[in-house]
Amino acid sequence: MISPANTAPNTFLSLGNGNGTFQTVSTLLLTTQNPDGIAVADVNKDGLLDIIVDDNGAPGTPSGSIQIALQRPGGSFVHVGTLGQFNPTGVIAVDLDGDGNVDIGATGTINGQDLFNVFPGRGDGSFFAPAQFPVPAGVLHPIAAHLTDTVAFDAITSGISANQISVLVNHGANTLRHRR
Repeated sequence: MISPANTAPNTFLSLGNGNGTFQTVSTLLLTTQNPDGIAVADVNKDGLLDIIVDDNGAPGTPSGSIQIALQRPGGSFVHVGTLGQFNPTGVIAVDLDGDGNVDIGATGTINGQDLFNVFPGRGDGSFFAPAQFPVPAGVLHPIAAHLTDTVAFDAITSGISANQISVLVNHGANTLRHRR
């Protein structure tokens, strides 16, 4: 179980025992100010689930980021990276470009523009620079689903300020297109 909080320390973890009970809560060593969303996926192909936390940053500042913690054998985690300098409002971790590596998709605002950012995964826990896709205003928490017959996932975002849902249909190789 992973739980974000708005006071330091910010992200807590309690591993399952496999019988419906949990171990003692521990703190993930991630530097966050306002954790808003969490995704879990094996981003480095070692068979262990890693943790991705979207940090919306200090209120009123463009200080947010995405934090990545890789799981080690035995259940401990190590912080390995930070993606972007924007205010993410949601995060997903799935293969968005169909190459077999987990990618990170994040909604957020950069310079007043609401975007869905795709950070292509390298398969080793690191990521390439993002491809950016404009989405409706007030974009929040994305979800991923197979809406088409491609290998890659499609993305759905909600734009609360614009009162719209954006469906980004995946055509592979980071070519998401709006479907209305």
